[in-house]
Amino acid sequence: MGCPEARNHIDHEFDIVVFGARGFTGRLVAEHSLKIERAGNDLQWAIAERDNYTFRVKRENDLFSLNKKYQLLIIAAFALGGCAASVKKGDNAAPIKVGTDASKMLVLNMTGSKDSTTSSDWEPFKGLWRQALKEDMTAIGAPFSAQEGEPKSIGEPGTLLVVDIDDFRYLSAGMRYGFGVMTGNAFVNARVSFRDLKTGEIWGEQKYDTSSTAWQGIFSAMTEKQVRAICKEIVGNLSVH
Repeated sequence: MGCPEARNHIDHEFDIVVFGARGFTGRLVAEHSLKIERAGNDLQWAIAERDNYTFRVKRENDLFSLNKKYQLLIIAAFALGGCAASVKKGDNAAPIKVGTDASKMLVLNMTGSKDSTTSSDWEPFKGLWRQALKEDMTAIGAPFSAQEGEPKSIGEPGTLLVVDIDDFRYLSAGMRYGFGVMTGNAFVNARVSFRDLKTGEIWGEQKYDTSSTAWQGIFSAMTEKQVRAICKEIVGNLSVH
């Protein structure tokens, strides 16, 4: 199974191809795959390394010193990052009409239900939002910051973004790759209020929901991709006047 853009470029010689094995998540997936194989299970897996605009997939490298060696060149590497996250908006899917200075600065204020804010994943989940919004605002040349406590205007032009999380389930791509659909689905249910950073006036509210699906298998978008997809929608709305 899996999304079309991913599975069309995976050779069926392997059950799992690990991309980014030198990173934290990739290393965990590779180590777990190696343990499964050494336990006598029939798992065909490989590690991919970037070579210019291709990926060279192999089973022998300086991380694990494996005995077997297979090589494969995969073109169109952009398609190998898994499925894109699909964001569903509320009944009123029209963009929020914000002020003319909305994109000059973004201040994030996050809150949520009791179940959300007391979750052990709440802090890393908030970190994903902050990182994604910071990168998106940097891309348009505008500053980003976060505030704690009650939402408050600061008397400067920009947007005060109040994100209220109804519910979420935090799953990393590594967990999905390593354990498959048995990990369940990642999801985010958020209500977002766009406000004038200078005065506190509410410009409008929008609901954003996104979830992984079992039919996309290990390629389904996990929490980080879901948050990034929502944040791109939000920052894109800041230019709607």
